[in-house]
Amino acid sequence: MASGLHAMFELRRQSLIAIFSSVSRSSTAGLQQYYVKLKDNEKNRKLFELLDLLEFNQVLIFVKTVQRCMALAQLLVEQNFPAIAIHRAMIQEER
Repeated sequence: MASGLHAMFELRRQSLIAIFSSVSRSSTAGLQQYYVKLKDNEKNRKLFELLDLLEFNQVLIFVKTVQRCMALAQLLVEQNFPAIAIHRAMIQEER
């Protein structure tokens, strides 16, 4: 895959939605969507599997709750992925 690969993962209650793009600049042109239906207890494992396999510059992960956002950011850091949590409980200036 291209070195400018961008990946976006959206974790929802019943599925993981991954969007990949080989666009080298910040753009939505050329995005493709892939859907993988997963149980809640399978999401972290599959996410780490995908992060290990893909070459990317950025990844955005959308989750349902503030608690899940903070927990996932912590888990990503523990797995040596640089991560920050940005969620609705933060004031705008912090985002």
